[in-house]
Amino acid sequence: MAAPPRSADLIRFETAEAVFDAFPKLGEAIAARPGAEAPLAFMERLGAGPEPFDAIRFAAHMLPRREAVGWLCAALRATPEIDLAAGDAAIEAAEAWLREPGETRRVTALKLAERLDPRAPATWAAFAAAWSGGNLSVGDYPGAPAPADLAAQAVTGGLAIALGRVPVAKSRATIQAWLAACTRIARKGAP
Repeated sequence: MAAPPRSADLIRFETAEAVFDAFPKLGEAIAARPGAEAPLAFMERLGAGPEPFDAIRFAAHMLPRREAVGWLCAALRATPEIDLAAGDAAIEAAEAWLREPGETRRVTALKLAERLDPRAPATWAAFAAAWSGGNLSVGDYPGAPAPADLAAQAVTGGLAIALGRVPVAKSRATIQAWLAACTRIARKGAP
């Protein structure tokens, strides 16, 4: 049987099941199991289900790392309950890395994120950019390479903290708005 057609231009996975295969820890966080359905279809099913935040977890792993960081930044900027000052250094560091995804910008985001409040959602945008590749440490230490799912975990963490600041009555609508932005990004559209 042939694999279903790709659901979006930027998603490198043919099926939702392939996302779980690539990131085994994801299966520990999400109870629902995909079949051979397209990744975006599975994400939408999760978003409509009893645990809609599972769709966020899945989407953070489904998107390429750079697009996942962009999605987090866009989601934070679009959520009124997140107080991002005009000069928020963390989100600006992540967005600078998005514009120029080189090692210098990645290390700058890492150094900054390590000094900032981990309870702030924007801090996790800087961590997501920093953990998108390269080493986990900076300076004279050789460090260890960032695990493939670490940026996705930072994106998930940032959105979880952000959702905690949204009134419960608006949480499902907020998740749906974030998932719609994810779909646009996956289809090479603007967030």
